[in-house]
Amino acid sequence: IGAGLFSASNNVTLAPDLGKTLTFTDAIAGFNSIIHVAGAGSVVFGDVSRTTIDVQSANLLTLNGALTNDSLTVSGSGVYTLTKSLQGFNLGVAGNGKLTLESVNAISGHVQLADHGTIEFGVVHAADGVSIQFLSGAQATLIFDLGTVSSSQIDGFVQGDTIDFAGFSANTTAVLGANNVLTVSDGQHGAQIHLTPGVR
Repeated sequence: IGAGLFSASNNVTLAPDLGKTLTFTDAIAGFNSIIHVAGAGSVVFGDVSRTTIDVQSANLLTLNGALTNDSLTVSGSGVYTLTKSLQGFNLGVAGNGKLTLESVNAISGHVQLADHGTIEFGVVHAADGVSIQFLSGAQATLIFDLGTVSSSQIDGFVQGDTIDFAGFSANTTAVLGANNVLTVSDGQHGAQIHLTPGVR
């Protein structure tokens, strides 16, 4: 499929069958457009700008081109691993979606967790300095693999939300200090995160 232009607030669903691949060879540009990637097949994108890509299932999504000023969400039962750095990008999870960040400086936008979604930081500096936010009513999970704790402020973390420090031992302690800075240590590993529960 060649170039596609999606008009404002347009919703497009791509749902190739198992064993089928849908490839966009040219650029896609939109304005408040959403492309829902569903089905059991594969979808391949070239350059995409000003568009939300919503991964809704465990299909294979390949991002070959430049993605600029876009958003990537993983929702429903979607599972996706991001392995490239993106410019002006926002990330989010909803439903039971899971997103794993496996690229240094993966994004420069913000990260939002809703519903029962999960975001896992798989490498150090995956999203340093960006806003990480648990949305109101979420029961979401934020996972930091060992050594990957972000320097970002974490907003909206309240009862029902989960932050998992993977790789820490069973005798780990957590102390909430001044300015809502949480210090976590097991004697061998340590981490600090800045929590702002009242910010949504």
